[in-house]
Amino acid sequence: MRLLTALLTLVAALGLLGPGTAASAHPAPTYSVGNSATSFYVVRTNGELVRWDKFTGSYQPHLIGPGWGDTRLIAGLSTSQLVQVRTDGTLWDWKIDPADGVWKGYLVGGGWGTVRQITGLAPNLFQALTDGGQRQEWYSPSGNHNYYNSAQTSGWDKYSLVAGLSTVYFIEINSGGTAKQHGYTGPGWTATTIGGGWGNVRLITGANNDRFLVVRTDGVLVEWNRSGTSWAATPIGGGWTDAALLG
Repeated sequence: MRLLTALLTLVAALGLLGPGTAASAHPAPTYSVGNSATSFYVVRTNGELVRWDKFTGSYQPHLIGPGWGDTRLIAGLSTSQLVQVRTDGTLWDWKIDPADGVWKGYLVGGGWGTVRQITGLAPNLFQALTDGGQRQEWYSPSGNHNYYNSAQTSGWDKYSLVAGLSTVYFIEINSGGTAKQHGYTGPGWTATTIGGGWGNVRLITGANNDRFLVVRTDGVLVEWNRSGTSWAATPIGGGWTDAALLG
């Protein structure tokens, strides 16, 4: 496995491994907390991977590179880490190498063809919803691309759209168009209904503990911000029909 990882790193650095061939548009930030920065990833229909950052003012795009057309699912774990499920059912862990600022991919393993949704919760931590209605949390405690299933519950709507906000919050839009906020309260998760009428959401992703974004079926990107116990919408703009995946 060590040899395989080294070879994959070398191939990615040389630009031979599809995604990850281009250097980051700017050096990796010094912070690295899952979704605490207002950033998210987009895979465009042309196969480009773009990270959108909002440090101040409006969101700004940073092209990571082309060659991501074989991506089936994607989840941002931080501004310098993401996980990818490819169309062949393999899971990949991607990180910016602080030594050279280049994105490099590491094969985690196969068998991810039954996973329907993934979303980041924190660095080296993400959740998955399976075709069997299981919600799983996958964690790499050493950050060495070896993940294990740290928690699992059943009975979830497998058609849900989910967006991780932090280790203790995530948003769910179920197949009936109802949005719910899930919070961890000790032994388990407690759901609070945000409201109905969310059936026009095509894609969703978390940005930080109090913010998530959706792409509606009309191509409009909308930012949702927590205000006390409610959520307020801020339309960002149209033209997002070319977004194939959000993470």
